[in-house]
Amino acid sequence: MVDTRFVDLLMSRLNETESILKDNLISGVIKDYTEYSLSRGKLEGIQLAKRDIEEIVNQVLIEN
Repeated sequence: MVDTRFVDLLMSRLNETESILKDNLISGVIKDYTEYSLSRGKLEGIQLAKRDIEEIVNQVLIEN
């Protein structure tokens, strides 16, 4: 059984981090290309994690 509070908290934290990274990319506080690449990689990783979590939670909830 999945505790939906845990999933909600986890997704909230990922959404918050995603927003911060996007804001940093848009606002221009990135110093150089290396930092830009690192931020893009983090952003893509967070987006992938969110998709995977949502997919797994949906599978578990459907099974129950």
